[in-house]
Amino acid sequence: LLLPGLYLSPRTTTTSTTAPRNNERKASREIKNINSGARRVVTLLGKDISQISARKWYHFLAVGLFTPAIVLSPAFTSFAFVLAFVLFLCIETIRLSRLYPTAKPLQAFLTQLLDHREKGLLIVSHIYLLLGCALPVILTLLLDRDSYPICAPLSGVISLGIGDSFASIVGSNYGGKILTRFQGGGKSLEGTLACLFSMVLFGWSLETYLES
Repeated sequence: LLLPGLYLSPRTTTTSTTAPRNNERKASREIKNINSGARRVVTLLGKDISQISARKWYHFLAVGLFTPAIVLSPAFTSFAFVLAFVLFLCIETIRLSRLYPTAKPLQAFLTQLLDHREKGLLIVSHIYLLLGCALPVILTLLLDRDSYPICAPLSGVISLGIGDSFASIVGSNYGGKILTRFQGGGKSLEGTLACLFSMVLFGWSLETYLES
């Protein structure tokens, strides 16, 4: 997920600020500026798109990477998820410790797509995405190794990679009727319906293909 992500890594345009005196205050201020809620436009694959749409490219990337692996070898994929989780924790430790020379490029790469929901010094969006995709696979294998629905281990990939992505893209661009507000953002009717129908359509199509 990290290696293709380097190719898709967007370029952002932000307003520069005066650097604080120490590194910890600098990291805190950088995340605080991102959390301000200002609309940001990023350049991805040569096109200017909204930040929230750029974030969902990584969700679609997860679908393309994880779905074949989970279908073909869920046990090995679970092991790979555990290794990736440990790797992400090491990366976050390196970033927070300001370990030269890797901390600075990690800080630049991981902070460029943060939004107002990221608070504090920790950056955990990519870890949450990994855990959301991994836990259904691991739990499915632990609870029932012999028989389970085809889409059971893929429920995390479907909900996060497909449902959440379509809900966010459709809701942010076409959402008009706000159903509820959460963490400074709104959940629209259009986004909710897009989430529901996209998950049902993808799950049905995948199950039909695998059973044929």
